[in-house]
Amino acid sequence: SLDRIAGKPPPVLISSFLEDAVAEAAKRMPTVPRAMLFRKLPGNWTEIAGELGCAAINADQRYLSERVITNVSAAGYPALAYTVNDAARARQLFGWGVTSVFSDAPDIMLAEAAPQIGDDAWRGAMV
Repeated sequence: SLDRIAGKPPPVLISSFLEDAVAEAAKRMPTVPRAMLFRKLPGNWTEIAGELGCAAINADQRYLSERVITNVSAAGYPALAYTVNDAARARQLFGWGVTSVFSDAPDIMLAEAAPQIGDDAWRGAMV
C-alpha cells in the first residue's frame, strides 16, 4: 500500500518510448534519472541511451534474452523489464541480471516468488 512510503517518496525514473520526450526531460530536469522504453532493443540503442543520458534501459520482457541482458549490463546500464506478471518469468529475468520489473500484479508475484529469492531482494527489485 502507499501508506508504507508516506513521507519518503520512492526514487523517480522518467521513461518514455519517445526519444523527444526523454530529451525534453533531460533539458528540463537534468538531475532526474531517465530511461528509454523499448519494445525490442534497436541496433543503435547504446547510442540513443548515451545521447539522452539514460540511467537505465527498460524493455519489453517478451523480447529479452540472457544475451540481451548481458549486453545491456556490459554497457553499464541496469536492465528493467516490463510487464512481468508471472513469478517464474521474473525469477528467470532476475537470474539473467535484470535489476527491476514492472508488474500489474506485484502482490501475486511477491506471494509466490519472495520465499525463493529472498523477501528483501524481491521487494527492492519490484517497480
